Amino acid sequence: MKSYPLSNIFEVFKKLNYVYNTKPYMLNIVGVRVNEVPNTFDDTMIVFWKDNKNVWNKREYPITTDTGTFWLNNPMEKKLGSGMMKEGQYLDTYKIGNHKGKYNALRQEKIVCAYRDRDKDDIFTFNENSVGCGKYSMNIHKAGVKSDVVNNWSAGCQVFSKTADFNEFMRLVYKQQEYYPNSLYTYTLLDTRNYTIIGE
Repeated sequence: MKSYPLSNIFEVFKKLNYVYNTKPYMLNIVGVRVNEVPNTFDDTMIVFWKDNKNVWNKREYPITTDTGTFWLNNPMEKKLGSGMMKEGQYLDTYKIGNHKGKYNALRQEKIVCAYRDRDKDDIFTFNENSVGCGKYSMNIHKAGVKSDVVNNWSAGCQVFSKTADFNEFMRLVYKQQEYYPNSLYTYTLLDTRNYTIIGE
């Protein structure tokens, strides 16, 4: 997992005309996808927000934004193929909700876009002609206590590798609700293949 200065994130947001929240404890949730080792948690989740003193705070966590090998070879949607969320900014798209009847996570409530790969091998093939948009249940949730391999943890979701990190993230998610009851969450996915984001 790489670390990214907020100044770099702000620069990319400006180039892409993306918005970010500046109200106290209103979260900005950003995934950064890297093109490195398949089936690993080598991407970064960045959460940043302003506190009551108008100071920026930031947390970073290892995640995967990629579909695990198991689902690449065994697509949930056999006709469409395996899905992987397309980079972009998804405004007010997530809310707190139950993930597979097990625990609360951030659930996709509005439309997101996804690439599709039908060749059933271990490498996801990105093709702009394969992109579709819909409600695919691409949630933001956790893997195991400390997972190193993605496998079947993600069929297109954004997944934390460590339970402790996810729990901290959810505490921040609930903190937003204290200030803004029933508010939704925006998720922004950046892809280092498309933009230069200098990591530390």
